[in-house]
This record gives sequence, C-alpha cells and structure tokens, in this order.
Amino acid sequence: MSAVNQLLVCKNIFLNTDVPASSDPTESITCSSSADCSGHGTCIEGRCLCFTGYFLSDCSLSQAITDLQNQYRQQLLDKVMSTISTNGFDMNSITSMAYLLDTSIQVPTLNYNETLDAALDGVNQMIQLMNASLGSTLLNYASAIQATANTISDALNTIIQQDCGLWNNFSIRALNRSFDLLQDLSMVSLMNEGPISSYPQTNITTKLYSMISGVYDRSQLNNLELYADDESPEIQLGTLRNEEDLPMLIALNYIYLKRDPLTCSETPPPTNFTLQFYDASDWQPVSPNTSVTVTYPKQSFGKVVCSEDCIQKPENARGDSVCTCNDISIFDVGRQLSRLYEQSNLKLLTLSNIADIFTSPIYLEWAFWVAVAFLLWLIITLVIVNTCNKNYCLVKYLKRSGSLNSCTTFFIFLAVMHPFFNIYFYRNDRTSSKSFRALFYFVRNMALLGTSAIFMKNTVNHVLHYLLLITTI
Repeated sequence: MSAVNQLLVCKNIFLNTDVPASSDPTESITCSSSADCSGHGTCIEGRCLCFTGYFLSDCSLSQAITDLQNQYRQQLLDKVMSTISTNGFDMNSITSMAYLLDTSIQVPTLNYNETLDAALDGVNQMIQLMNASLGSTLLNYASAIQATANTISDALNTIIQQDCGLWNNFSIRALNRSFDLLQDLSMVSLMNEGPISSYPQTNITTKLYSMISGVYDRSQLNNLELYADDESPEIQLGTLRNEEDLPMLIALNYIYLKRDPLTCSETPPPTNFTLQFYDASDWQPVSPNTSVTVTYPKQSFGKVVCSEDCIQKPENARGDSVCTCNDISIFDVGRQLSRLYEQSNLKLLTLSNIADIFTSPIYLEWAFWVAVAFLLWLIITLVIVNTCNKNYCLVKYLKRSGSLNSCTTFFIFLAVMHPFFNIYFYRNDRTSSKSFRALFYFVRNMALLGTSAIFMKNTVNHVLHYLLLITTI
C-alpha cells in the first residue's frame, strides 16, 4: 500500500525536479502559481484548486485512475473490516489491521468520503475489541493503541487537508466522529493502566495530535507536570483546592490537536487543548479545583499571547511564553467546543453591542457606506424608472432598429436576465414594475450584506468579497 501511494503521488519525480524522490506522500505539495497544478487547476493561497476530473495536491491524477485506485482501496478496506470482525481478540492481528487501515488513508488527496468512513468504522471495531479484552495480561495493547491512534491522526489530516475551515457537513461529521473515537481510545488506554503502576503515564504522539493518559493517586495531581513533546504545550497543575472531595484514584486525559481545523494555515499552531478527569473506579467525570500553568515552547509557538481567562507571566529562561490560568475548567471539552461560537461574529449580537451602534462612530465602518451607497442608488433609480426610463424596453428598440447580431443577442439576454440590468432595460409588466424590481434588488443585497457581516471572519476582505457576490448574482 505504501508503494502504491508513493507511485500515485510521486510520479512528479520524473517530471518535476523540484520534488525529491524521498518526498513524503502524506504531505501535500504547495504551489506558487497555476503552472504547479499540472495544467489542470488554479493555484489559490498555496493550494491547487483542481478542475473537475483531476485529483491530488498537484491535480496530476486523472478521473479514470482515481476511480480505479478507489475501487481497489475500498475492496481492501472491506477485507480489513472482515478480518477484524472474524479474528476475535488476537491483538497482533488487530495491530496489523490498524497499520493497514492507517496506510490506506495516509494520503489525504487519495481519499474520498467512502474510504474515510470505512477506515473510521474499522477504528471503531478495533476499539470495541480492545475494550472487550481489557484485563488480559497476554495482549500487547501498546502497539495496537499506537497504530489505531495513527489511523485517527491520518483521518483528521485528511479532513483538514481536503476541507480546511470545515465548509461541508461530511467534514464536520467526520471530525466529530474522529474526536469521539479518540476519546474512546484514550479510555482504553486509561483502563489498560489499571491501578497505580510503575508507569502511571502513557504518551501517544502522532503527526496531528499528542495525547497523555494516566491513573494517579489524587495527591499526585498536586503540581503534576505533563509533557508530550516540543510541539505541544507543557502543563503543570497547581495545588488542589478540593482534594478531600475527590476520589482516591483519578484518571487524567490530555489531548492537544496540532492543527486548527477552522483555518487552512498551519501557522501559528493552536494554543488550545483539552483536559479531562475521571474517577478511576467507575470512570465518571470529576472536577478538580486547581490552577494550571501552561508553557509554550518557543521553537514551535513563538510568542504567545495568553487568553483573557489567563494571566501572562514573564518568559522563562528558554524564552518560552508562560500563561497561568486560575480555573482549569476552561480546558474541558465543553469550553473548547464553545470556541467555535467564539470564532464567529454571532457572539457580537449582544444588547450592549447593539446599544453601541447609537454611540460609536458607525461612519468608520465599510458596511455603513455600502448601505448608504445602495440607498442613494435606490432613490436615484426610482426617480429614473418613473420618468425618462419608464417605458424604455431594449428588446423593442432593437427589433425596431433591425440590428440583431450574436453580440447584441448576448447583451439582450444579459440585460433581461440579470437582476440589476433588467431594472432599466426590461419594460414593466403585469407582475412586476421597474420600481418593484429595484426595491427587491435593494432588499436582497441588504440581506446579503447583513449575513456577510454576521458570518464572515474578520480576516476576509469583506469589500471585495461582497462586490464579487453582488456582481455574480
């Protein structure tokens, strides 16, 4: 499978001297111009947007070869699923099948929805088998857990590479499912630890995330340090304020996603992570009351500005950014999911912000002048279409002149069909007058303007996007 992936992706080795033979097929090739897209796509923000029927990060794979490799890949995944379901609790087979699943979805641009769904189904079956066989001392969980973790990592990488920003429903569903499977895998890792052992902490590191799990005596949580790797935030818990209220054994799970699925940019890396705590006797969630100090390694994160819930501390001796947060609950799953809401402009719809409209200088906002310009256009247009343009009809004029060539015919269709031009060039009829069409066009564009102001990110060039939108509708 690895050899097939390499051959499919790296045919550029013989055509493009810029792509080394040792290039990793799991990494997408960036482009600097449309010439880097094999003549079958357009380079936009360093990524090739392929024309219909072409695939891979450089648009070099045709539809026929893509369909063929998808067919074989799907057959192989079906065979893997059958093997997993019939081999019972053979952990060596599960590990081997996990590696094969991982290899099958390693290359994001060679995946499609069905193969990704099949791979996630396989991960779910393997986690269920590991769950059912917990407690057996003869089974090698470590390798199976790592192989399964790699498969989830490649699934996340596929989602982010194919649909960064999460614009379609399948990506959102697949992302949520991947996170659910990651939570289930972390529980298998925690339960596999059992009571306090000589190795109370398990680290799992993949290309897309780092995960630490362990079972501790509650006193061990005081000033506990968690370190995954140089690409992940370092964590140090403070002193427990409610130690007496906590169970004797506590399971902890730390997950850091190295790429933010809400953005297409790989830099800067995300600063958020999740911390979850469970009662190790019944695996019910518990809530330690303590502070947490987060250190961001300089070589990976650069300079980090702490969130409003945390206090910026002086940099340490290595030059790393340090944040101290008084409440550890800001890193639980629920708070991190709310970040999706925080990153949309819907949060701006508050009573205080609405009141600010009447006190802040609104004339400094671009949207205000767009609305003013449209209002002036509406007033002027209503005057024109009810006076000098009231009975004008382009089709009637051209028929009378008798000059109808291909260019003129095209202009007639544009003037009649386009919602802006037909206000002036198409006569009144029984269903809609020129004044009504002008008013309808004004209301529709104000609705688009309001929608864009709510949902568009602040980094978008609103003016250019909006002008493009209204001129193409």
